Amino acid sequence: MLADARIREAIGHAIDQEAITEGLLNGLAEPASAMLAPAVEGYSDDVAGPEFDPERARELLAEAGYAGEPIPFDYATDGRIPLSSEVAQTIQASLADVGIVVDLRGADQQAHTLKVRGREMQGIYLNTWAPSTVDGDLPLTDFYEPAGNNNYAQDPVTAELAAEQRGVTGQDRLDVFAELLNYSNEQGYFVPLYVPMNNYAADPDLDWTPRADGLFDFSRTVFE
Repeated sequence: MLADARIREAIGHAIDQEAITEGLLNGLAEPASAMLAPAVEGYSDDVAGPEFDPERARELLAEAGYAGEPIPFDYATDGRIPLSSEVAQTIQASLADVGIVVDLRGADQQAHTLKVRGREMQGIYLNTWAPSTVDGDLPLTDFYEPAGNNNYAQDPVTAELAAEQRGVTGQDRLDVFAELLNYSNEQGYFVPLYVPMNNYAADPDLDWTPRADGLFDFSRTVFE
């Protein structure tokens, strides 16, 4: 079913990001428009994410002849995504509203990660990525190049663009990123969901700058 771009596009239009960011996460996340977060090199404001449009989703499903066949939906019940089960259930509710039936398949983080790395997913799945390099090259390798764990589409267009960005710099590189991420959104290969906000409690005398990827690095931390 997901080989049909209309069904993938419908899923993108059906998901209510604000139901997650505002309703579930109490504003501690921002809706995402691309597979790269604003703090990651390669992010561009020129990338447009799928608009929440349930009516358009229903039209696309009708065009594709979707008749309510269950789509597997894998997610981790613990680990890397806070409230992951609740996020999955919120997405399920959005999809159900337009007539998409999903079969929720929760598993522990280790089992889920092994399925991702083995490219064993049979439908849609919930995942997250915070590149420690804070550069878009690393996730693009995994999302869009032939050997990538998350590259189910195996689209030569994305592979070419992912490689092209390595041969250019500055604005030219950002333009390639934008072209690739816009193309990915148009094809519905991934649905960008949200960028979580990291919250910290620290002594006011602590000279420490949190990392954009949420990892902790205290190598240059001092008390003033």
